[in-house]
Amino acid sequence: MDMEGSGEDASVTRDSESNVIVPIEEFAHDIEVKLGRANGNVYVRKPGVDNLHDGQIMVRLKKKRFIIIDYSIVPTSKDIQEAAATPHVMVPTGAGNQKCGTPHCTKVGVPVMLFDSNPEEPSSLYLRSGLCFTCQRLLNEKRRTQRKRKSDTTASSHDHGIDESNLGMNHHGATEHYSIES
Repeated sequence: MDMEGSGEDASVTRDSESNVIVPIEEFAHDIEVKLGRANGNVYVRKPGVDNLHDGQIMVRLKKKRFIIIDYSIVPTSKDIQEAAATPHVMVPTGAGNQKCGTPHCTKVGVPVMLFDSNPEEPSSLYLRSGLCFTCQRLLNEKRRTQRKRKSDTTASSHDHGIDESNLGMNHHGATEHYSIES
């Protein structure tokens, strides 16, 4: 069907096509060439729109796992049904609609997962956190920096005779655990 001159926008998905079920062949080149193999690598497949969403992003996670998430898709009920029947695809509650949980951020905070190379693993923080991609990456970096500083402090305390009995404890006496997903 020729979309030119028809009055239809060629970038709009037709009702007969799925917004969330995308053949892996569409991503194969980007996975092999652009994403890279190191944990934490990111490739932006489709750029975001300022103050609206972060676009479509590929993220390399641990143990060669990768995900492809899209903050621009507002899933239909058909998309939700199709995703429920496809293990590599997920449409979390609020996907495409829920705003980022960071105060003053106006972007979409819950993406559609177009592909997960290992869906048996726990769901990624990018899907669970309710934060846009940018805010989640900033939070991850802050946590990583805090852990690095804490390990630097612990390492230097061995050299300086510092009492380590309270390191790693919060103000209630419980051990703090941080989990980062790159």
